[in-house]
Amino acid sequence: MRRGILSGKHQGVLSSTLEKLAPVLETTSQWLLTGEGNDIAKSAHPEEDEVAGPPMIDIAGLPSNVEFADVDLLPRAAFVRDVPVYGTAMGSIVKRVEGFQMEPEIVDHVRRPPALNGVKGAYSLIVTGQSMFPLHKDRDLCFVNPHQRPMIDDSVIVFTKHHENDPGQAYIKILKKRTLSSVVVEQLNPPAILEIPLKYVVSVHRVLTMSDLFSI
Repeated sequence: MRRGILSGKHQGVLSSTLEKLAPVLETTSQWLLTGEGNDIAKSAHPEEDEVAGPPMIDIAGLPSNVEFADVDLLPRAAFVRDVPVYGTAMGSIVKRVEGFQMEPEIVDHVRRPPALNGVKGAYSLIVTGQSMFPLHKDRDLCFVNPHQRPMIDDSVIVFTKHHENDPGQAYIKILKKRTLSSVVVEQLNPPAILEIPLKYVVSVHRVLTMSDLFSI
């Protein structure tokens, strides 16, 4: 007869003690006592032994109860490559607030996202610097609808000009406040607030999010 874990000593062990010990060792009191039977404890209520696991996943990596929407996806050719890209260059830093200069010439064209179909004057630009990281990283491409009014907490492009011959300065920041005399914007890195007098503000344009661009 196969001897159990406690063989040779089990005569002095009370059966009540084995019954308490067995669940801790995830086995049965019979196996501890004699070495016979199943060494894995079985619940008196087997339905309780089954723990709900993660949902079934199909071969595509999606939950099996998910169905694809019946949507016709636009072919790549439907996205016309006609949105101008304006290059940017490092500008001045005023009170820890970083601005950039817009290059006057178009440096490239990119495909027009669905939200900008038919929008005249839409443009894109390349972010310069890390002042808005992680919201906008250096060399990120941003799309702008110049006809859409920015709301508080939107990411915006603020164009400024201090005198007639000033080539101008631009800022990509977060719009925090509008007053009768100024526009207040926030920079993330390093944290800073800039209040720009309206007399120097040429325009404030909203930077579109991915949800905006693809109408999510």
